[in-house]
Amino acid sequence: MEDQWIALLLDLGRRPTAPLYETAIIQAVHAFLTAHTIPFAADPYGNLIVRLGPAEGTPLALVAHLDHPGLEVTASQGTTALARPLGGVPLASLRPPEPVLILTDGQPVPATVVALEQTGEGPLLRLQTDGPVPTPTGAVFALPGPERRGDLLMMPAVDDLVGCAALLLTLAAVRDQALPRPLYGVFTRAEEIGLVGATLVARSGLLPPETLVVSLEASRTLPGAVIGRGPVIRVGDRSRTFDATAEGLLSAAARRLEGAPVQRQLMSGGTCEATAFGLCGYRTTGLAFPLGNYHNAGPDGRLRPEFIHVRDFLTGVRLLQTAALLDEPDPEAPLRERLATAVGRYAERLQATARRG
Repeated sequence: MEDQWIALLLDLGRRPTAPLYETAIIQAVHAFLTAHTIPFAADPYGNLIVRLGPAEGTPLALVAHLDHPGLEVTASQGTTALARPLGGVPLASLRPPEPVLILTDGQPVPATVVALEQTGEGPLLRLQTDGPVPTPTGAVFALPGPERRGDLLMMPAVDDLVGCAALLLTLAAVRDQALPRPLYGVFTRAEEIGLVGATLVARSGLLPPETLVVSLEASRTLPGAVIGRGPVIRVGDRSRTFDATAEGLLSAAARRLEGAPVQRQLMSGGTCEATAFGLCGYRTTGLAFPLGNYHNAGPDGRLRPEFIHVRDFLTGVRLLQTAALLDEPDPEAPLRERLATAVGRYAERLQATARRG
């Protein structure tokens, strides 16, 4: 089964994606959901929504985004095209000549970045092509992979195809189970250019206001969020801290994984979709997969494939499947009991020492 999980992630990694140009990965998500008879719908902006489970209970929503930083080709004439970055493209790592793939209705068209210029409207990349290409269109960096290399999964875009894979595998695993609450799966667009899809879903009211929202992400490795030591329950991001109740559900699920490593950390490397939902009043948390070569910035200063540890991915999938099935009305009960025990043990002594004072 775990080999099938890895195969799905690597298959998604073969699909090029960039903000506004997520067609290939959307088609793959459509195909998976259809093959597993999981109903889904698209909102007016192309975000995909799945709903499973009963009508009653506090809903749980798992959210992953379909895009990865890339380029938008804005003009093409002869064998020259112009492009601008979309999302957090590591321009310091972009040293011409750099191969790219221009996304078209057919096969991606190879091209090469031959110059990087700074303009009043931001960075502008000059591409060498074999001929004119339709514009506007997306482009991605032509990086090797996807592949498994020992314990590492190397892909041109782990962020956030790993979140999409984990979400698909969770939906497939629990589809025929007796879910304790409504479960939503949300696949959003254009996260990398400002959490656009997530904000539109959050504002739309498609999710009930009492929903617990979990953002699924690959996030830059940090002290306390180390590759190979398990997925990270995310207590906050660069912009906000998250909700203890939502986090408690993931923590309760982690306790049921029989010692599998799970980390907990405020991931300050970036702002994730939990913030978009939190600003609209939802209780949020996140699950992050510690990521190497974040946004393809390699340690050698060149563009490189991203990577995660296979154990982090597999444990993260199991944690999400457990959380979706968890029927625990108060996931913070163990903490409440621990504090109550301490109070019961020491309250009288505190009172006695207070009188002495």
